[in-house]
Amino acid sequence: MSTTQQPYMRVLRALQEELSSGRLRPGDKYPSINRLAHEHEVATVTARRALEKLRDEGRAVSQQGVGWFVTEPGPAEPTMEERLQELTSRLSRVEGELAELRDRVGPAV
Repeated sequence: MSTTQQPYMRVLRALQEELSSGRLRPGDKYPSINRLAHEHEVATVTARRALEKLRDEGRAVSQQGVGWFVTEPGPAEPTMEERLQELTSRLSRVEGELAELRDRVGPAV
């Protein structure tokens, strides 16, 4: 069975392992995008995508011209998937309420 991952996921998993093991701690500088790309044999845009994902998770911040740094994990912003799931759930509840109101009002005249 093949366990092929998207290239940015390989880089992301490696960085997450560094974080969970304590080798990278808040305030530390992440390896440069060029270094990550070289070490993981991926394009620089792929390495950047992994760091951007960490930023989206609240685990990285970039400073223009300086690099990427580890941040304290804070309350995570919901992912797009989580936001979509919440909106879908809300829509379902509204549809249920509308159906209930239609039943109470009766057939339209």
